Amino acid sequence: MSKTMTRFLSLLLIAVLAISLCGCGGEGKKTESNQIKLEDYELLYKDACIMTDSDGNDAVVLTLDFTNNSKESASYIWSINETLVQNGEELEVAAVITDYASFATAVDKQFEDVAPGETLEIQTAYVLKDAEAPIKVTFEQLFGKKNGTITIDPAALSRETSADSTGSTNTALPAPTGDALLDWWNGAWYGWWTMTGCSGAYESMAGKWWDACAVIDIGSDYTGTVTIWDEDYSRADPMSQATVTLNSAGVGEHGTVMSESGYFTNLPLEHADWIVDPAINSRFPDVENMICIEGWYEDGEDEFYYEVYLRPWGQLWDDFAADYPDDVPYYYDDWYLPLVESGSAMPDVVGGEAVPSGSGGTDAMTQTPSSADAPAAPTTANVSGGDGIVTEEQVQKGYVWMNEVNNNIFDATYDDIVAYFGVEGQFVKEEYSDHMKANYRYYKWISEDDDSHFIYVNFKEKSPGVYVVSAYNTSGFSGNEAIAKYLDIVKAEAAEANKAASANAEMKDFSVEISQFAKDDVKVKIMTKIPVSGWSFDDSGRCLVENDDPTAFGAGAIRFEVRTNVEDFDYYKDKFENYQDIEDRVIGGITFKGRTYKHIGYNWIQYVAQIDDGRALSIGLTKLECVPGTMPDIILNNMTFQ
Repeated sequence: MSKTMTRFLSLLLIAVLAISLCGCGGEGKKTESNQIKLEDYELLYKDACIMTDSDGNDAVVLTLDFTNNSKESASYIWSINETLVQNGEELEVAAVITDYASFATAVDKQFEDVAPGETLEIQTAYVLKDAEAPIKVTFEQLFGKKNGTITIDPAALSRETSADSTGSTNTALPAPTGDALLDWWNGAWYGWWTMTGCSGAYESMAGKWWDACAVIDIGSDYTGTVTIWDEDYSRADPMSQATVTLNSAGVGEHGTVMSESGYFTNLPLEHADWIVDPAINSRFPDVENMICIEGWYEDGEDEFYYEVYLRPWGQLWDDFAADYPDDVPYYYDDWYLPLVESGSAMPDVVGGEAVPSGSGGTDAMTQTPSSADAPAAPTTANVSGGDGIVTEEQVQKGYVWMNEVNNNIFDATYDDIVAYFGVEGQFVKEEYSDHMKANYRYYKWISEDDDSHFIYVNFKEKSPGVYVVSAYNTSGFSGNEAIAKYLDIVKAEAAEANKAASANAEMKDFSVEISQFAKDDVKVKIMTKIPVSGWSFDDSGRCLVENDDPTAFGAGAIRFEVRTNVEDFDYYKDKFENYQDIEDRVIGGITFKGRTYKHIGYNWIQYVAQIDDGRALSIGLTKLECVPGTMPDIILNNMTFQ
């Protein structure tokens, strides 16, 4: 039986299961391009999350745009074959029920017909086997030859709600941790947000405001998510979601939360776009237990300044109303207060019906790992550490190196970070994470000029006694300013270090045949030398990867592509950003045209050439600096073709 037929029957069974539950009386929610072009269809991977399936298993749920470029109506289920592989094993289709009242599932839209030229957002769901291992997703057209691949890091995904068997929305919240700082931030929040300084399409909306809810979920490694929705959104489809880091340093006792990535409406969030310190609230300076999330939205000529004011769910606003009666949330008296007084948990939509307290996981107990599944308990007896004191320049350059230059930072060990700074870090604490089933250590490297300026680095025990970077954040200085000041310098220093290491690297012969999509007879054999360790080849991505693990997230790569004519590589040229021609390069005796540009979020150095009458080759470098004497330069210099 074909995999497609198996998947179809599995999805059909899910639909039948939903209906049968009703009948039984059941009561009732980037290394590769995210855009995949197949022969007759186009897919756009938008995002993914973790949900719970009908058997209680964790499931990864992908959201895609499916565009039908064929001449006839088509459904996703009968047009696309998908395969998800994790740890070498193919994942099974998951039944994720989003509404027990109607017995709708996450994958229902896969069965809908899409007219030629139209686009439909669909979801697909699979049972997760591992909470951390990367998932390789391959899409191919039925009865076609083209395919495309994306890689998903489940550890970076947020957990979204699915329907429970009572028909209530499951507002799962973080369980208490015993860490006073985490427990102050984590949980449900309610308030409002407003827009000022509006221009363009938003000019008429200046001063308007909307009630808002939020969930903050930060783990023991002090990294997590902030999810915000207002009256027009929901927790499942939020207005904003940010990956954040928490730092104990701040003006007050509750530390500071800082954005690292994510989005606000349709625009991305970056490091330090949000800096949230509860002790800093210029609009309501005397109000306790309130946070203000503020930022600037700019999309062409459309601009506005936004402020989101939130207090913990369950907090009475009498103290606030006494001083600021005109600023109490609109739905406070008619919706929020009755829910709080009845002991209800926060619904997943503003104005939604009450959810019984405890149904969403706020009563979850922290489980102690058994000796069978837990590492040895941490001990500080043999923990390395020093004073962590470095210069202000070293602190800022260290951040730039970790955030912008070292593509394999999450493979870096504690010793690697010590080698970079030249001193042992200041040991902060060691703990065991129940959620991640691993030991963690936390260190600081601190400016000798100002001890409020430091880098805080979390290390996870990868193997007994070996700790690698799992997260990092800054305190007291601007990461963006550090990047602007030191990026070119740090890149140059990294290039010199790479040259020194490359000069003495042990090399081995490497060869691979790259075929043109759907034309296996049109291929180019590429031969070169690569280091014995530190580089590998990713077959699905057709690229040499600067890591022993070819699937390593964020690693630099040299990607190969074969076409019939060199002009074929200009198919997306009108979408290239910051396009610039660079000096030609002779590779294997052939002159390649050089260019740089940004496309789908990645900066590229690309060399293209016509090998012969029927074959053209592209060599694209991403997240690599091809400085003379560095390993990428050596690999290209040794390259020949057949």
